[in-house]
Amino acid sequence: MSPRVRAVAGFKRFADPQLIITGRGVVKEMKDNPNFPNPPEELKTLESAVEELSAALAAQVQGGTAATAHKNNKRDAVIELLVKLAHYVEDNCGQNPATLLSSGFQIATNNRAKSPVGKAAIVSRSRNRKSGELVSTT
Repeated sequence: MSPRVRAVAGFKRFADPQLIITGRGVVKEMKDNPNFPNPPEELKTLESAVEELSAALAAQVQGGTAATAHKNNKRDAVIELLVKLAHYVEDNCGQNPATLLSSGFQIATNNRAKSPVGKAAIVSRSRNRKSGELVSTT
């Protein structure tokens, strides 16, 4: 059995500009996509929510707690819509990675293996004159 094809859905970890770029990419790729002929209503809502987040981010640069709270509310709305659309894409892609990628979402990795740590190498050694200990630099 092959592993399930899943879209990346960890949008809370995305920086604000990355979230805006992802949202715009999903809207662009899903509009008139033959693989998803009947996208949910959230697609239209996402387009305006991403532009509202972009405007809120620009206004938040001037500072203020109200502007930051407004931006965070817009951010949460975009994340909620992206998660709903990611689930829609997963359910309707037929476990085909190419179909999922055509939606503008990225494929979540199933790899949980840790990468090996590189070998340590001693670059230089010197003797500490005061204490007499050997100091190694890697």
